[in-house]
Amino acid sequence: MQSKLPIPRESWNEFIEIVLNQNGIGIKQINPFARQLFLLRNDLLTVQQITSDPLDLKKLKDLDRVIYIFSPDPEHFKNACYFFERFRDPKRTFIHSIGNKIAIVASKEEVEKILKLYDSVWEKASKKISKVVSLTKIKAEEMVKILKAYFGNISEGDKFSVLKGVNEIAIMPLANENSLVLVGSQELVNNAENMIETTQEQIERPCEMTVFWYNCKHSDPADLAEVLEKVYHSLICYSLDNDSPKVVHQQNVTIDMNDGVDPNLYNGEVITSPSGETQKASNVIDPPAALPGTIASVSKQTKTQNFIPHLKTGSLMMVVRKDTLTKIKEVLKKLDVPKKMVQIEVLLCERRLLTQTNSGLSILKIGSSASGVRNTAIDFEASNASRLSGVFEFLISRPKGSFPAFDITYNFLLTQEDIQVNASPSVTTVNQTPATISLVEEISINNGAAPINNNSSITFEKSYTRAQFGITLVMKPTVHDPDPDQGIEDTLITLDTNVTFDTPINDKDDRPVINRRHIENQVRVVDGQTIILGGLRRRSQDSISNKIPFLGEIPGIAKIFGSTRMNEQMTETFMFITPKVIHDVKKDLEKFRTDLLSRRPGDAPEFCERLFEAQTKQKQKLFSQSFKLFFGNP
Repeated sequence: MQSKLPIPRESWNEFIEIVLNQNGIGIKQINPFARQLFLLRNDLLTVQQITSDPLDLKKLKDLDRVIYIFSPDPEHFKNACYFFERFRDPKRTFIHSIGNKIAIVASKEEVEKILKLYDSVWEKASKKISKVVSLTKIKAEEMVKILKAYFGNISEGDKFSVLKGVNEIAIMPLANENSLVLVGSQELVNNAENMIETTQEQIERPCEMTVFWYNCKHSDPADLAEVLEKVYHSLICYSLDNDSPKVVHQQNVTIDMNDGVDPNLYNGEVITSPSGETQKASNVIDPPAALPGTIASVSKQTKTQNFIPHLKTGSLMMVVRKDTLTKIKEVLKKLDVPKKMVQIEVLLCERRLLTQTNSGLSILKIGSSASGVRNTAIDFEASNASRLSGVFEFLISRPKGSFPAFDITYNFLLTQEDIQVNASPSVTTVNQTPATISLVEEISINNGAAPINNNSSITFEKSYTRAQFGITLVMKPTVHDPDPDQGIEDTLITLDTNVTFDTPINDKDDRPVINRRHIENQVRVVDGQTIILGGLRRRSQDSISNKIPFLGEIPGIAKIFGSTRMNEQMTETFMFITPKVIHDVKKDLEKFRTDLLSRRPGDAPEFCERLFEAQTKQKQKLFSQSFKLFFGNP
């Protein structure tokens, strides 16, 4: 090799040193006139300085040889040795491990280069950590194989290998504990742990329990808990039938359907005598008493085991098996939907007509019993305090003459009482939820004499029981959605009604007579149509005839010598019930938009409005005519 580059004479010494150093030959100064050449690998102690401080290197020249003592982290010792051996200059740089330290023999320039490269590679490297990860769904040996395929060359069994370089991880399986020990950098250990958790999450055990929290949007969590409890146990029983080889003990869950109401609450009031004995008085009517309006407590008792409702937050906590959770969610989507509401308008009308007729002989006195005063008069007195039983009297009195004295009085009474009772309550309820309307009057009923102990004697006094009479309506609507596939385009409502209509008639002994009308039926009508419940017509007649013997039996004049009393009572009751579904505003808007798009070109909005108004008036006219037919003109 030849070079034609000119080199100044004053630079020959430095140039020769560089050339020799590059070829692994060092120069040792023996005296001012002689120098010795030697191989660098054979004489490692021929150095200018031995140091472990990087600041000392800055005081030396670039070609000065030094021994730099490097102290790596104990967990990175082997990796540091491998790194320096890999990147050193084999002719000028020599690496030796001394205990847990590394001696680097090289020029100052080479030492700074290799240290700078080491710092660049290992500056962001985290320290090694160890972590124990428990395995619940997979064996340790199988998990080692999965990690080996993910991270690379990882030995199986109790021994493990260390991967050279920055990305290193060691895995040791603990067979007895079914766990793995991960040793490596923080990042790699976290990645391995996430890999293990992800793998175990994808492995599902059918019998493993899980907790799921659901916020109820449209339903009562207690009601959902009772329904889902039955569905869940049906699914469990089905899975047990399919897994016949397995023996699983199923817990018996008792569902308490009691709503907390004492069945004997309305069976009568308890009468307590002074002696301490209690006796229950029987009610006069069957319907339960209408208590004052109160709001029931929200702490509804539920005994479901796997579904726990939290009523204050409207949430439902479910503790179920993982294999049934998906089906439970599907059932929840169909159950927790907006409930349809129904507005029920009731018009109850009753007409009671009482007619009393009293005519005939009231007073007949002949002879000495007569007053002996000539009198012929007509007396009309509308007061009920009249001394006679009639309000129209015809009096004839004659003194004694050719015919014995006599007094004759004829009474004529015609009483007509027309009583009309009208009630128009309205109530709104949720689908399949009974609604109760009570318009009652509480009165006292005489139970008769009851013994009372007064120290030395026992006295009998009247006892009373409070009872309620009036109108009681219990209605439960069921909404049926339209089914265009079967030709049903209107919304139908099935209405279960239970109506009790009591009318008490006062009595002077505080033992009123109760006239009760009761209807219990089930009908199905189109949304908005009116149901007419009638047929509660009652008519009763009774007559009393009083006659004078022999004279009252003579044909033609028998009525002159007798009196007749006739009572006629007629009662008619009709109920008009109109259920209407309260539609969702959003659905109504969609329906209105569909109707607008389906109109024909000639259907103007004004024409459709007039047509709808005419249909409404026709319906009102038919209803008013039916009302007149039943009750006549007002």
